[in-house]
Amino acid sequence: MKKYMVMIALMGGMLGATSCDREDDINVWDTGLPEVVQARYPDAIIKGAERRPNGYEVEVLINGRDADIFYNNKYQWLYTEHEVYYNELPEQVVAGVSNDGYSVYQAEDIELVETAAEPEPQISYRLTFDREPRDLVMVYGQDGKRQ
Repeated sequence: MKKYMVMIALMGGMLGATSCDREDDINVWDTGLPEVVQARYPDAIIKGAERRPNGYEVEVLINGRDADIFYNNKYQWLYTEHEVYYNELPEQVVAGVSNDGYSVYQAEDIELVETAAEPEPQISYRLTFDREPRDLVMVYGQDGKRQ
């Protein structure tokens, strides 16, 4: 009987060690994040948040699409990564990718990155191509120039 109790205790410990909860996940409602998210993106639905070394990452849905919003420790907005589809890219970006010998249709992931800048946020497009041994990441400005 003692042998079985030890096995059950060990199995319980293993299950606890494989928990999906991450230590950097936070309860977003215990912070000032909901207010700053809603101020910038009134239609955003907050899915969760994580503590980062220099701030926070808030996972949201904006118009039904995934986005990640990044803030510093003082809840000041730094940048947002929005999921976009290839057919939503500006023509200049599509041409820039093509001029570099790639096709937007080959991209595994496309994100619009909105970065804090004055007087208005800076917009760029980050395309990720599946390559071995590492993915190729290319960033383009709205003008289609590679950054």
